Amino acid sequence: GGDPSHLIMKSPTQETIEVSFKGKAVHAGVEPEKGANAIYAVAKSAADFPQGRLDEDTTANLGTISGGTATNIVADKAEYKAEVRGHNLSKLEATVQLIKQKAEQAAVDTKTQVDVKQSTSFEGFWLNKDESVVKIAIEALKECGIEPAFTASGGGSDANIFNQNGIRMLTLPMGAQKAHSNEEFIDIKDFEKAAQLAVKLVEVASAGQA
Repeated sequence: GGDPSHLIMKSPTQETIEVSFKGKAVHAGVEPEKGANAIYAVAKSAADFPQGRLDEDTTANLGTISGGTATNIVADKAEYKAEVRGHNLSKLEATVQLIKQKAEQAAVDTKTQVDVKQSTSFEGFWLNKDESVVKIAIEALKECGIEPAFTASGGGSDANIFNQNGIRMLTLPMGAQKAHSNEEFIDIKDFEKAAQLAVKLVEVASAGQA
């Protein structure tokens, strides 16, 4: 999202983390002391989760929590899903390991078992101004009367997938604001500007002007 004049030159890697706790189901009113509550384990782990913007390179978000079947049953299964994004891979992996450690400690504290799965959703990229794809975008912007600006993003897009497969690609915003919030909107003028820019990008690329 954002102003179409901003060329997104840098995007993070995203790691997805699925943490599943397995407890022991018993009657909650008859013999709760014989059970092990997986929801309680999730709660303890979530309370120690490194949430939000951790530094200039790294963010983490606890996205979903699920578990339990009824109030009179000590929950034997519960899980949460989270993500960590980072421009610095060392910091990113350190955060993932911290989340795993917190989950393992929560399992010990609640006498449950825990399974942590980690997967890479997409890889980050970083572009230089002298790359051909960037030169094309700069030329297209200037021909539209727009002065280009260069920025980094915390979001992911198809550009991440193209770049990790060896096809250099950048992202141009199309006017969206307050992404993923209840107040998300698109500025019509920016949207029209983005449409004009899309046409000009094709013209510049096909003419080999950059």
